[in-house]
Amino acid sequence: MYYKAIVSDDVVELILDDHATFRRLFERIDEADNTNDLRELWFELGPLLSAHAVAEEDSFYPALLKAAHDDADVVDAIKDHNEIRDAVQEADRHEIGSDGWKNAVKTARDANDDHMREEEAGPLPAARRYIEMEARVVLGLQFLRLRNAFPSGQTGLDNHDKDPQAYVRDHD
Repeated sequence: MYYKAIVSDDVVELILDDHATFRRLFERIDEADNTNDLRELWFELGPLLSAHAVAEEDSFYPALLKAAHDDADVVDAIKDHNEIRDAVQEADRHEIGSDGWKNAVKTARDANDDHMREEEAGPLPAARRYIEMEARVVLGLQFLRLRNAFPSGQTGLDNHDKDPQAYVRDHD
């Protein structure tokens, strides 16, 4: 007997996969015992946090607003993304492993943990309820394209803080 690996392009599953990656990388940062390992881990995690936020903002959340009319959760998610983005940028201003860097990474982790918990309780189940699977797959492919292009500089996506209320008005 063999098991066939199932790879899903469902945007909900892709977001959850990123969440698992974030948790794993933050745990590895906790376990790292030298600056070289911290640098390697942060150079993977920091850009991924930013790329994930940009991809969600340009694919997932506009679709969720249209399908579920979930303004409150989207406003909260954009606020969370701003906090995560700011903490990543703060960490990047410090020497890796320094107290300033550790504090900024902790802030990024705390904001990201809150965001993931809220997203997994509200927006992701809402997407499963209100967005058909075919549309979620299309969104998943868009999410991947945006997320994978962002850190390489291949896209002009905006990684700056966004006004949550204006974001909802612009995408609803």
